[in-house]
Formats: sequence, C-alpha cells, structure tokens
Amino acid sequence: MNVLGQLGSAIQSSLFIQSELKKAHAFIQKHDLPVEQVENDFHKQIIVLEQYAGNSRFSARAC
Repeated sequence: MNVLGQLGSAIQSSLFIQSELKKAHAFIQKHDLPVEQVENDFHKQIIVLEQYAGNSRFSARAC
C-alpha cells in the first residue's frame, strides 16, 4: 500500500472513532448516566462506561 493509501486509511479510521465517541456521548446524555464524558479518547470513554456498568472486558484487553 502506498503512503497516500495509508494516510487515507488512517483518516478514515480516525473519523470512525470520532463518530463512535459522539455516539457514546449521546448515549450518556440520553440515559443521563453519571459518568465523565471523555473528549478525544474513545478507548478511555469505553473504559469509563464499562466501569460504571461493573464490567471490565474491554479494559482487561487493553493491558
């Protein structure tokens, strides 16, 4: 894959992650969850949500 293809893939991945982070924030707001809304860090946001839910599958994989 050439450099421009890699750049395009990186941009597409970044846009997808930003979209998913916005969905997580909308979910938090819709259900009025007492959790921090983390800006610009989807991974941390999901960890905060799973800690609130009493689950640790996602954060266990991160280690």
